[in-house]
Amino acid sequence: MKLNDLPTIAEIVKTNALFADKRFGQNFLFDQNITDKIVRLAGVNSSDVVIEVGPGPGGLTRSILKADPHQLIIIEKDRRFKEVLQQLVSVSKENQLKIIEADALKIDYSQLGAQKFQIIANLPYNIGTVLLFEWLKFLPFLSQITIMLQKEVVDRITATPKTKDYSRISVVIQNYFTATKLFELPPKAFYPPPNVDSAVVKLVPKAPLFDGELKLFESFVQQLFNNRRKQLRKFFENIGINEHDYQSIGITGQARAEELSLEQIVTLMSFVKK
Repeated sequence: MKLNDLPTIAEIVKTNALFADKRFGQNFLFDQNITDKIVRLAGVNSSDVVIEVGPGPGGLTRSILKADPHQLIIIEKDRRFKEVLQQLVSVSKENQLKIIEADALKIDYSQLGAQKFQIIANLPYNIGTVLLFEWLKFLPFLSQITIMLQKEVVDRITATPKTKDYSRISVVIQNYFTATKLFELPPKAFYPPPNVDSAVVKLVPKAPLFDGELKLFESFVQQLFNNRRKQLRKFFENIGINEHDYQSIGITGQARAEELSLEQIVTLMSFVKK
């Protein structure tokens, strides 16, 4: 049997009574044209090791296999999908598809046997942002990330200063990646339809402006954006940044966190370390 001979994802879900489980934030993509588009825009080639998180019944998995990567590692904690995912092993090349039954938040991605890998996933929306921050720990292994998330989260990831969506996640992710929103999807594209619009974002690693300790950077940015619309003079006083320093990079005491560029934020951190 070949990949194209398998029943459709919708048929598999119906036949096996694989309802979407709200506990896991599951919403299935049945349209193979959409999953094919995600993989095409991710740019999978025959030398790639790809990791997919939360494959569910395997719609996106099929599209990745059609692109013929060197290896595809899928991580799924919901045991109900084990049998239908195992069917994909039989229609893929020898050792091409590896299934790991585990919680994606508890995986040590550095131990998966690949020097570099890219991640492609339709992420469960209830853990998407947490998982994205977890992957920052494995930056040396990442070639790129292409993921589906809530549109509002993707808008925050790709936001620029002085816009309503600019936030902590914008600064942290853009320090390590070039972030590009690829396309949006309405709720009706999924089964069951979520209550929000969705979007696909592509993250390509870059040389970070701040290349120090990740926890230190996340903590500083979190403090900075705790009151993103309040004037920063008091904040600067509390953390020991003097007026001369912040004015030297074009920031006034009346400035707000949502107005600061990544470059300015990284420079502010250097003032704190003094």
